[in-house]
Amino acid sequence: QLSANASSDNLTGTGIFGDGFHTPVLQADPRGSVQKLTNGTVNFNNKFGKQLKVNLIYYFNNDIDDSKGTVNRQQFVGDTTFNTFSNNINHHSSTSQTLSGHLEYGSDTATSIKYNPEFSYNSNNSNSATNATGSNNFVPLLSQSINNSTSKGSSATFRHEFTYYTRLS
Repeated sequence: QLSANASSDNLTGTGIFGDGFHTPVLQADPRGSVQKLTNGTVNFNNKFGKQLKVNLIYYFNNDIDDSKGTVNRQQFVGDTTFNTFSNNINHHSSTSQTLSGHLEYGSDTATSIKYNPEFSYNSNNSNSATNATGSNNFVPLLSQSINNSTSKGSSATFRHEFTYYTRLS
């Protein structure tokens, strides 16, 4: 038996469906994110003869989150007007893949051998950029900051389990 399942969603976090956790797409002070989720699974099951059972599963997941925000603020204190403008852009991506199996061999109900391997690989990266300026009606540029950051990571794991069962007489 072979089965497969896959899905992709690029509207998560847009606020189109009113989930209440993300800011709507259209607004005067736009801040929000768009997330794209893609995943899939392939599952293979078979019994070879009367004694060997095999189950293999492959799982894939990819999550991409893009967000940006812009703020333009004015504060009035006496005859001075303070202006603050900031803009930020963020991107995060993560991918995970897992391949696992279950093999079982049993010559009869008194003896069986089981082997369960699993391999996983995960990777992620993030990028962020922020620009901010401050001024007032007397000093055109009070402050300015530009910040960029990047991070990447990955991991691989392998685990397995071997079991031998026998009934003692």
